Amino acid sequence: DLPAFSQTLMMSFSGSRRPRGRGRGRTGSSQAEMPASTSEEGWNDTDAPDIIPPQPTFRPIKSPGPQIIPTASYTLLQLFQLYFTNSMLLTIIKNTNDFGSTCHKPSNPWIDLTLQDMYAFMAMVIYMGLVKLPAITDYWRGSKLYSLPFPKKIMCGKKFQRICRSLHLSSLEDNAANEQRRGTADFDRLCEIKPLYTEMREVCKIHYNPGQEISIDERMVASKARIGIKQYMKNKPVRWGYKLFVLADSSNGYTWDFFVYEGKLQGNSGKGLSYESVMELIDTRLLGTGYKLFVDNFYSSPSLFCDLLQKRIWACGTIRTNRIGFPKTKKNCLDSKSPRGSIRWIRKDSLLFVQWRDTRDVFLCSTLHTAHAGDTVQRRVRDADGHWVLKDISVPPAVKEYNRHSSYNFILLLWGSGQQNLPRQASHHKEYVTEWRKSLYRKLKLLTFLLWVSSLGTKQLPPLVENKTHSVFTQKHSSLNRNFEQI
Repeated sequence: DLPAFSQTLMMSFSGSRRPRGRGRGRTGSSQAEMPASTSEEGWNDTDAPDIIPPQPTFRPIKSPGPQIIPTASYTLLQLFQLYFTNSMLLTIIKNTNDFGSTCHKPSNPWIDLTLQDMYAFMAMVIYMGLVKLPAITDYWRGSKLYSLPFPKKIMCGKKFQRICRSLHLSSLEDNAANEQRRGTADFDRLCEIKPLYTEMREVCKIHYNPGQEISIDERMVASKARIGIKQYMKNKPVRWGYKLFVLADSSNGYTWDFFVYEGKLQGNSGKGLSYESVMELIDTRLLGTGYKLFVDNFYSSPSLFCDLLQKRIWACGTIRTNRIGFPKTKKNCLDSKSPRGSIRWIRKDSLLFVQWRDTRDVFLCSTLHTAHAGDTVQRRVRDADGHWVLKDISVPPAVKEYNRHSSYNFILLLWGSGQQNLPRQASHHKEYVTEWRKSLYRKLKLLTFLLWVSSLGTKQLPPLVENKTHSVFTQKHSSLNRNFEQI
């Protein structure tokens, strides 16, 4: 059975830990994993047969897809209100009014916000994510170059800036109590966004359940704020900002759960950030079992895949060759003369390690694939006369399925596209603080759109999902933008 499989796998990798230095990749990627196998068994080629491992039986807690009434017709505003409930907004309004009344002088008194004011403010935040201008004041300019009619119909510019300066998600009492804990282990770095942050994670899980194929990756929320939890990732489009670990449905990119990286995790397994972040997001009590998880080489490790298999979660992903537990043997591995499409593989019980030659060598680890199945993929190569021609080359099933189900990054790119060029107000520190809060609103806009697309069915998908271009979203879906004016 499956637990016995995993126990055998753990025994085959038993041994002592070796020290790890700080890597040059993403921070926290080193893990205290299982030691490498000492077996002298070499790599196999496609002439050697491989088994077909036991395939997962999909048993989700809830039926996959939107958790809404299937026969009902929803407007975009109604779907948006599934994520931003009136009770959530009233909490934000109360905290904002409390803070605004304390920080404004009697000569310029604070006017309490209403629910309609908050909807108007969110409409402007969404609008600014669709229409980019250098500064906030440009949206209310009266010159012929600008003269935008929508912002003037929603609210005046001074009122919008007053809300930006006073917007408070948490209460003053909670902030004061948390400030007294500064310097201790109980200090909460996310205290100021915790009410909305917690609600967002909950509603993302309530209103949708992912399909069998899921992915985990990290995303960056651009920010210039001077705060300790800001991270730097040199290989990301957004290098400086807040790092989010995200679990998404691979079929459409819907974010089922996420959390903000604060510089450390609460887990005590000792296996590193990549291991802890996956275990934090994989909740089988809410998801169910039988899922296929696809991750990149930051997360993949024999230790993680073995522990996921014990939870009845199958996994596949690219893997770094220096991971502890990856086969170290060079016997019969690919060399410089190996042609494109060559495959080598090693199986260790339920773990499959694959080496495939494309334009460069690709290494994968999987618990759900066989090593080879006769699949091919087309590549452009030069023939004997030097002409470019299409040629079918062999491809492992793990590579083919990984490429198909790890393509949700386009949706996550749209997630962050509204945060990279936020309009700035001249030298006001509150503007930096507001960047993070406004980005939360923009994420809910995307979640609403994805829930709307999922409720239509695959036969009615808009060109955005088919073409996967941001220009199609902004140019051909102006009607979608106009629907947000209902807010």
